[in-house]
Amino acid sequence: MARGGSRSNPDQVRRPPERVSPLPKRGVARTSRKLLLAMLMIPLLTGCLDTRPLPTATPSPPPATMTPPFVIPTLIPTSTWVPAPQPSPTFDLGGFIGEIIFQDDFEQDRGWRLEEDIFGATALASGRLTLTSRRQGVWRFAYSPVVNATDFYMQVNLQAEICSRGDEFGIIFRANPSTGYYRFGLRCEGGVRVTRVLGETAQSLITPAQAETVVPGPPAENQLGIWARGNRFRFYINRVETFTALDSAIFQGAVGFYIFSGDAGQTTVFFDDLVVRNLLATPIQTVTPTLPEGFDGS
Repeated sequence: MARGGSRSNPDQVRRPPERVSPLPKRGVARTSRKLLLAMLMIPLLTGCLDTRPLPTATPSPPPATMTPPFVIPTLIPTSTWVPAPQPSPTFDLGGFIGEIIFQDDFEQDRGWRLEEDIFGATALASGRLTLTSRRQGVWRFAYSPVVNATDFYMQVNLQAEICSRGDEFGIIFRANPSTGYYRFGLRCEGGVRVTRVLGETAQSLITPAQAETVVPGPPAENQLGIWARGNRFRFYINRVETFTALDSAIFQGAVGFYIFSGDAGQTTVFFDDLVVRNLLATPIQTVTPTLPEGFDGS
């Protein structure tokens, strides 16, 4: 026995006292777990997300709108349309045709007087010049920017969109405010007439007559042509010479179009592809025109 104390067991080995770490506080442990969870989610998120930029939407343009300058009356045609006659194999204009004085496809306004009132309208619509009458017995005129046409050839395509018996429409030529003008027109039912107007007096150079070259009724399409040199006139319908006449009352003036509304009081005609050409001064073969019956040539 040792002095001053009890004997120790030799088999027992003295171990150093264990160091006990203090428990972490609850708030710190919770923050650590969140941080660990966030670190684990980063690979998952970067693998699933598409970091490419989103496509940019291109806005669609607004639909194009066109407001017509006037409202065309609507009327269901009652006639059956028939095709135009075939042109003559030899389209003889009685001489050489010169350069173009004026040409208009009516895609834009080139100087026409456009207007609308209670009696009708003159307007450009859908690439055509449109004349409309809304009353009985109404004349409507449209003069082109061409003036002082003396010797010329003129042609135009026209379509009677709305017409009835007694309506008339066609070409005005050699129009002079101080003198008068000539009219070359078709009737809705198929008649043809050429008229000279001096002041308040109108006289038929070619009385209303039927012609096989005319396509009657709405919505018929026809082409009118006039060859004028001095006092001689040739009238073409669908490229076929149909009438000739002599008259020396008016030698120069403007050209244009007209319509007349009969008893129905509703007429609409489209005019398109106007061409006016000079006649060359080269002498041409003399052709004796066919005068209308009863015309004395004065």
